[in-house]
Amino acid sequence: MGKRRDAAAATTTMPDIEGVALYQYEVCPFCCKVKAFLDLYGIPYRTVEVDPLRKTEIKWSSDYKKVPIVTIDGKQQLNDSSAIIDELAERYATPKCMSPRTKGMFGKPQSFFDEEQKWRSWVDKWLVHVITINIYRTLGESYQAFEYITTSGNFPFHTREIARHTGAIFMYGLSGRIKKKHSIDAEPREALYACGKEWKDALDGQAFHGGDAGPDLADASVFGVLRAIRDMDAHGDLMNAVPEVKAWFDRMDALCVPRRVN
Repeated sequence: MGKRRDAAAATTTMPDIEGVALYQYEVCPFCCKVKAFLDLYGIPYRTVEVDPLRKTEIKWSSDYKKVPIVTIDGKQQLNDSSAIIDELAERYATPKCMSPRTKGMFGKPQSFFDEEQKWRSWVDKWLVHVITINIYRTLGESYQAFEYITTSGNFPFHTREIARHTGAIFMYGLSGRIKKKHSIDAEPREALYACGKEWKDALDGQAFHGGDAGPDLADASVFGVLRAIRDMDAHGDLMNAVPEVKAWFDRMDALCVPRRVN
């Protein structure tokens, strides 16, 4: 026990990890957004799974205690999924598989970037919450979600089963309050299918939101949060309800070659 406390107490400075390191919860939709971006951009990265109860792995971060956090060469810290993506998109060249992001007279008009930002905001402010009430829609689905969360996440062994049972029951009970807080009036699956149809309309018959030339950052964001639940019933139901979204998801999945190196 003493050694564990000493190790935790010593983690007060940013770990010296070469390259890009992502501090995450494996199935967190915001973390999955960042992973989708890194995969699309071909940026190798390491992941550090954070203990969601103690958060020992990010004790060095004095002012920010959420995930995702990205560090670069153990020297720079980036917080918040959208801000992380914005910063890295400026630093790294747009890969050939993505829609070109050149601005100016011979590049994309400002309306392209405004539309992209509109849908990225839609993901953060609406889609994520609709997904949340769907994976906790019934007690069975809530247990399914927490089985995945506790198996994939960095839960201490002795708390895993407790977290699975108490978390599933708690989130199932909380889902109604989440609906109310975010003014989601429809039944969860109806709201999810409506999101799918909205995204289908946004694609406007093209291969990607970024156009037939390739995806943009809106594609990456939507794909990332949907990939987070790909092994859950809600994902399969959405893909069956809106086949155009499934076809788009499969195209994105083919492009998002995992770049994780650990």
